Amino acid sequence: MAIIKANTEVIKKALKGGRKRFSIAGHEGLYLHTRPELDAKGVNIGNGSYLIRYRLGNTRRFHTLHRDARNATLENVIEAKNKWLDKVNLEKVDPKAELEQQRDLTFDALFRQWVEQHAKQHKRSWRDDVARYETHIQSRIGHMEAASLTRRDVIAAVAGIAADKSPSTATRCLPIISVVFTWAVTNEIVEQHPALRVPKPSPKMVRERVLAYAELAALWNALQKIASGETKAPMTPRLARALQLIMLTGARRSEVANAPAAEIAGDLWSIPATRMKGKRAHVVPLAPMAEKLFEVSIADALGSPLTFPGRKGGTLEPMSLNHALGRLAAQIKLADVTPHDLRRTMASEMGRIGVPEGIIGRCLAHTQSSVTATHYNQYAYLDERRRAYRLWQARLINIASGRKLHVLRWHA
Repeated sequence: MAIIKANTEVIKKALKGGRKRFSIAGHEGLYLHTRPELDAKGVNIGNGSYLIRYRLGNTRRFHTLHRDARNATLENVIEAKNKWLDKVNLEKVDPKAELEQQRDLTFDALFRQWVEQHAKQHKRSWRDDVARYETHIQSRIGHMEAASLTRRDVIAAVAGIAADKSPSTATRCLPIISVVFTWAVTNEIVEQHPALRVPKPSPKMVRERVLAYAELAALWNALQKIASGETKAPMTPRLARALQLIMLTGARRSEVANAPAAEIAGDLWSIPATRMKGKRAHVVPLAPMAEKLFEVSIADALGSPLTFPGRKGGTLEPMSLNHALGRLAAQIKLADVTPHDLRRTMASEMGRIGVPEGIIGRCLAHTQSSVTATHYNQYAYLDERRRAYRLWQARLINIASGRKLHVLRWHA
């Protein structure tokens, strides 16, 4: 059997040399099997597998450490080999037997493990990941064995999402698959990471959607009818009021959807740091209509500690607001719109009427980047933000009326 140096460039060259078997120099029991592999143009780009040979008692056994040598780093393979031998020699267990127990673990089961054991503790947006997984990923690879998933399977799944939905949706789904496998490999649940270096279907685009006046009027008036009970479809009055609050306050959907009633005191909405994206407490001075919407919603919650309780009194999933807004947009013939677009529209209109950018940023709870703002200026600009919100409420009601816009301007 030929011996090959433990050198990345030497191994890359050997992979293109056809079907051969090599022993890795300096790493007893580690082997490389090379094989031809053709690209889309029929050119041999070569590939191979890394194997380990070990003894368990009097039995000699082989195991494939990595089936995609072209996309594996030699450092990771050697590390995997050493971990394998430590289990055999120090723990006196057969890692292959453990893997065989995982053979029936589907990607769906692996994803659920990741959610329960990692995401819920470390990701604020885990509910969004679950929603995207169940909507776009589960039907494609959820039923497949996690340990047997290949890079081609992942590429095919992502390409399918891009074709059926959009490249941007596929771009958001790929990191979910990848982070699950990163966690699974780290915790030695699976050996291989099939999503490693899978190309994104499109570059991430910065969304710039701002609603035109006619769209703002149509959306606000439709939400008003639903909130008042005049019409019932395609969402509940509770969801309609939540979306109206996003329009009036520019708050993030999770901040509104999961707001406890205890955060509201008169015309002040005090959001603790634990619920804020920037991990800093935020106070929203409510314009009269926003204050009234909170008052009605808390009464409608019938004693629930949540302003907008979900089904069976549980927490309202923030993604529910996306779905509800999407249904309404389709009904009133609005182009694709999200709750975040409502936040962006409020900020843009505040800028249009002369509200200073620093005040708009504080209304949006954006982190102030200057040293002065971060460490020295502790003034909350509450009165200035209250003026900005009231001006925005007046402008929104004026736009929704369909009449000629009044000249509403910020005056220092």
